[in-house]
Amino acid sequence: MYSIQGVPLDNTAFGWRLMQPTKPIGELTVDRTDVRTAGRDGVAAGIPADTGSPVLPFVVKSPRENVEALIALFSVVGAEVSLTADASKTAGIELASFTYDAYGPAEEIVVVKFLVRFPSVWWRGGYEVTGPTNVSASFVLALFAGLSAPVQDLLIRVDGSTSGLRLTDSDGSWLSLTTSAAGEHVLIAPAQAKAVLASAGSWSLSGTDVSDRIDFGGPRSVFEVTPTFTDPKTRSGQVTVNATSWSSATVTVRGKGAHVA
Repeated sequence: MYSIQGVPLDNTAFGWRLMQPTKPIGELTVDRTDVRTAGRDGVAAGIPADTGSPVLPFVVKSPRENVEALIALFSVVGAEVSLTADASKTAGIELASFTYDAYGPAEEIVVVKFLVRFPSVWWRGGYEVTGPTNVSASFVLALFAGLSAPVQDLLIRVDGSTSGLRLTDSDGSWLSLTTSAAGEHVLIAPAQAKAVLASAGSWSLSGTDVSDRIDFGGPRSVFEVTPTFTDPKTRSGQVTVNATSWSSATVTVRGKGAHVA
């Protein structure tokens, strides 16, 4: 079952019952550009694609006296839907519209159908921290166990002296840091194209800006961690880290896994 802002939609206290055809699993649309060559059948394969924000129905039966509270709950700006049994798995939502049918004397039972948009597309897990991992010439970071969608909003902290540091995801996207000095703590936010000198152990992006030290790219022109698997149930992000030189340096990653359902 599902909750919004921590309030279960299957809720005896309010007399709410979550009903079919609720579809909290996204029906996703992948937006691909067709590239054609004259005289050849089909289109070019492997063109990077984006996923559109799904709009999904949530249907709730409610006593008439609690319908206003139900609509108010779905209307909260910045609302999150979560799994009632696992509140750490959430998705941001926006109310697109609602309709209703009413039954019984004085329309005492109301069934409300909400259409809800998932603006960021994916369900997200709780925060995970991987590391610190000692820097060497080449090593692999296994990130976000159970991952089934790309993660772009992770944070990466490099502590200590390095040069020529480069992180490469399994899909080919990459992030590089030219240098970090002994005693420095370089915190990188790839999704914001930003790097700062942070305090030891900090995840705050409020330090001195050193964004000119980083670069990134890839199939979708961003650095992202994408799922790899040996079988469909065993998935994680696999990021290879290389460095030209280093001294007592570590890499730590913090972020939320992304999931299609």
